[in-house]
Amino acid sequence: MNHEVEFFLKNKIFPELEQGRPGWDKPHTECVVSYVKKIVRNAPHLKLDLDSLIIVGYSHDWGYAKLFKNGLYVGGKEIQKVKSLHAQISAKKISSLLKNSIFDFLKPEQKERIRHLVLNHDNLEKLIHNDELVFMEADTLGQLDINRVVPTFNKTDGEKYMEKVEQTRIPKFITQFSKKRAEKLLKLRKEYHKIPPR
Repeated sequence: MNHEVEFFLKNKIFPELEQGRPGWDKPHTECVVSYVKKIVRNAPHLKLDLDSLIIVGYSHDWGYAKLFKNGLYVGGKEIQKVKSLHAQISAKKISSLLKNSIFDFLKPEQKERIRHLVLNHDNLEKLIHNDELVFMEADTLGQLDINRVVPTFNKTDGEKYMEKVEQTRIPKFITQFSKKRAEKLLKLRKEYHKIPPR
């Protein structure tokens, strides 16, 4: 992807991410974009649309802006209440942004796919296509990587989150890169929360 396009995305989206979950949304987004690039590079056989997935990476959590009281703890229950809403807001915002002439290199069907991926990125039951699953992998790795993003959950919410990841997300991984990376990151994240192995 053209650096100018990424710069444009960061300038438009990052200031609003700072109004979402404090200390989480911006570094998580940067981490997800990084994983999108690594996964696609390590899975050329899937013939994925890297440009579209990068745009999805930058915009997928854009909708969390202003949904929480700034500075207050955001736990698992609070996030579940607004999960669907944040995806709808994110999809609407990126659809609007994609009208800018800087995105004229994209075909209409790519823009529609970006909107679809953003809208459905947390709807695990519906993810069946390679681009949907690969983005879910990048999002999950971007949640697990404590070297890049400091967890904001307390111990109880951290334990519930980890259990959910292992039961609902990891089994849907389709790339070897993500499976191997998740194994390492899960171990580190469990140590962080002091969760005993099963």
